[in-house]
Amino acid sequence: MSEIRVNRIVNAEGSGAAALPYGLSVSAGIAITGAGGINVGGPSTIASSGGITTTGGDLFAGDSIGVLKDIKIGAAATIGGALSGSTGTFSGAVNVDATTDSTSSSTGALIVDGGLGGAKNVYIGAGLSVAGTLTYEDVTS
Repeated sequence: MSEIRVNRIVNAEGSGAAALPYGLSVSAGIAITGAGGINVGGPSTIASSGGITTTGGDLFAGDSIGVLKDIKIGAAATIGGALSGSTGTFSGAVNVDATTDSTSSSTGALIVDGGLGGAKNVYIGAGLSVAGTLTYEDVTS
């Protein structure tokens, strides 16, 4: 296989980044660096088990990021928009720090559109309002 080695690639006008119409392949162990970052204008595939590592900076996407497998977060996650999906499982405690009071089924710090089931005890630290039927069993006091 032939190789072309260059110190810098520029666009046809002699400055700025060059467009690579057929993509770019970077071998394992090779880093891409630069003060201006890396801009990807179309769909991209990372076909290695190593994935993307950022050192000292953030990873930004101007549009959606599609993930075919699990997302693993080693620290806090900040979500600026809605978190949605057809199924979801949380193995640890979920803490909602918002202090918005609830006055209806569509207000409050946590709004659930579907039913809510609990396998363990429920503690309510303030008032409880029930708009529909309240069914209870095994009342001890």
